[in-house]
Amino acid sequence: MGIIDSHVHIGDWPEWDLSFSLADLDALLKKYRFSGAVVVPPLVDRDDPVGMNHALQRQVENRTDLFFFPWVHVKQDGSNESSMLRYLEGNERVIRGLKVHASISQMGISDPLLAKILEFADRRGLPLLYHCGRHPISSAVPIKALAPTYPHINFIVAHLGGNAYDIVVDTMKMFDHNAPENVFFDTSTARHPKLLRRAVELYGEDKILFGTDVPFTEMEMNWACLEFADLTDNKKIMGGNLRRILKR
Repeated sequence: MGIIDSHVHIGDWPEWDLSFSLADLDALLKKYRFSGAVVVPPLVDRDDPVGMNHALQRQVENRTDLFFFPWVHVKQDGSNESSMLRYLEGNERVIRGLKVHASISQMGISDPLLAKILEFADRRGLPLLYHCGRHPISSAVPIKALAPTYPHINFIVAHLGGNAYDIVVDTMKMFDHNAPENVFFDTSTARHPKLLRRAVELYGEDKILFGTDVPFTEMEMNWACLEFADLTDNKKIMGGNLRRILKR
């Protein structure tokens, strides 16, 4: 049993002079003595999301310590819905979960064009990592009503639901103590130890997953926040909960 980062991106973002390779991840895993990570493609090629997913899949498919979550991007006109679904169905062996980034795709989680994708994930019992941020379309609000209709999907609300202090607090108020059984929250980009402790107290330690969103945030910052919140020794948050989700 070791620490698993539940939210890592592998790829290149030339427009931001940013890159993060498998070698970079391996160095990070070694430095912090992590046993693995969830890996997601770079979320840059909206014209060929299947090709982008394949590119990372080929790099990690023989790695037992890395858990591949392809980026689900359905175009707003629905023109690639079938090809995305075919890709997922044809690569079930290596897919351990899905990633949906509503603000990049400009498609919220409850959009009808994602219904077949959600049905696929529900049939396979795959977790779904959902980016939440400042853009209204990426709000965590629909998850509360949607989750019970897909009981075999474990929805992971990224960034504690908002990637910003006020939105994280609003998410807490919305879920209160009533988060559906299959809804979890990751700590990625956490910057406020008191807020993180508050999330653990509200949702319970069984609902929280350690994640970073590297390279879009510094590992040192994430780790320091966990340390100040006295959570780095919590075996459930630091890997146990994710293992349980992946086994489902």
